[in-house]
Amino acid sequence: VGVDPYGAMGQTPVPIDTAFYAVNADGTRRWSFVMGDGTESSPAIGPDGMVYIGSYDGNLYAIRDLGDDYILEWAFPTGGAIDASPTVDGNGTIYIGSRDSTFYALNPDGTVRWSYKTDGGFEGSATIDENGILYVGSFDGKMYAFGTGGPDIGVDAVVLPDEVTAGLGYVPKATVQNYRAGLESFDVACLIDTSGVAVYGDTVTVGNLEEITPYEVSFEPWLVLSDTGVVYNITVVAMHESDENIYNDTLITVTRAAFDPIADSGDDGTLPPVFLGQCYPNPFNPSTTIRFGLSERAYARLRIYDASGRLVRTLVDGLLGDGEHFERWNGTDSEGRTVASGVYFYRLEAGSFTETKKMVLLR
Repeated sequence: VGVDPYGAMGQTPVPIDTAFYAVNADGTRRWSFVMGDGTESSPAIGPDGMVYIGSYDGNLYAIRDLGDDYILEWAFPTGGAIDASPTVDGNGTIYIGSRDSTFYALNPDGTVRWSYKTDGGFEGSATIDENGILYVGSFDGKMYAFGTGGPDIGVDAVVLPDEVTAGLGYVPKATVQNYRAGLESFDVACLIDTSGVAVYGDTVTVGNLEEITPYEVSFEPWLVLSDTGVVYNITVVAMHESDENIYNDTLITVTRAAFDPIADSGDDGTLPPVFLGQCYPNPFNPSTTIRFGLSERAYARLRIYDASGRLVRTLVDGLLGDGEHFERWNGTDSEGRTVASGVYFYRLEAGSFTETKKMVLLR
């Protein structure tokens, strides 16, 4: 709650308190933040718990409540006193009008997304309808409607461990939302790179997602390279050609490769010169990735067989360079037909090296 000293004119003495208070349910003080002037604004709380409050000193403050203390994340200065209360939408955009006759849309980090100048100041707070249209009145005697009513989809979270095991596979996931009314279909892409070099990419289509409904997207498995200490950037982008709010479309996180798995390592922890790794995932549906390595340039064959020993598909048949290789099998035969659930075997032949491993397809 904030204090408006001007509303108490005529009292003796006139109150001069200009603090913004956080108060416990039993009436005890958690903390207080002294502003440059008082406030008539009521606070708003964003989806991440950030507290926003405007002041007569012309600033909109973003304050993070730590329980018994606070952090002032940022202060956005306008050209006039702020009487209105801020309005925050579902993806964290903050809307506030000022006595400087300007209506502002601010990103969660305090930067300006857009602003609109009118012929009068603002004292009223904006409201948002189910289509994302904002309505607010001005001292110039007009009510304004801002927005296109178009779709707004975004990425809320990227789901991957902070640390991954080098040489193993993981399924990248992301949580996306449709912030507007109606059903929306869109693509979600996941890109993983290290030092600007792409090592993974996949795109998933989300169909007919209802409004304000978190939805978890699962991408194709990612097989982490065998090098330890590598830092990977994971970028997830929600793509809709009519979405004009790009601020919430992209989310980036990082992970680090920790160590090589013992299963594919020699006694000293290094990878053998020629090896056939376990496919991932296993069991799988609809696809799995097979990892193998060659010590030198060699002619190699990688083939899939069913439980009866019948050849299902040849993935590799030719010369390959040395190093690690990754081949994906999507559960189809050599004619492109989908095969049935069951046990299958993959076999690597390279020079004198021959090894076969088992995998299970579950439809």
